Amino acid sequence: MPFPRSAVELQQFLCATNWMRDSLIDYARVARPLQDLLDDAMSRASKRTKRVAASVAIELSAIHREAFDEMKAMLSQSVILAHPKPGAQMCVLTDASDIGWSLLVTQVENWQPKLEVWEQAHEMLICLSGTFTGPQRN
Repeated sequence: MPFPRSAVELQQFLCATNWMRDSLIDYARVARPLQDLLDDAMSRASKRTKRVAASVAIELSAIHREAFDEMKAMLSQSVILAHPKPGAQMCVLTDASDIGWSLLVTQVENWQPKLEVWEQAHEMLICLSGTFTGPQRN
């Protein structure tokens, strides 16, 4: 898959990967440089429409190219999501930093009380993440 050359190509890529984000671990952090590039490109456009975006050329820096390649790799290694099972032990795992947050919801069918949480046989139910912007960073 070639690097996007216009804002509309980048927008289509981000929309497609966003559709899969529940099974892409660390999606928000990896996608952030590309989203910032798209936002910057569209802020210079007269309207934020697909038609206008098609005429907005973008230049990918090394950081953007690395993020694009990492997104493609993430797609090829996406996590298979399980369906909730009655009786399974649910686990909610969270983390946050100054720049973002993440949330994993997993289930463990046969919880082993003698094992630590990270040693259990987890099945992913959902993976969410986000980055803080603007006033959220305060």
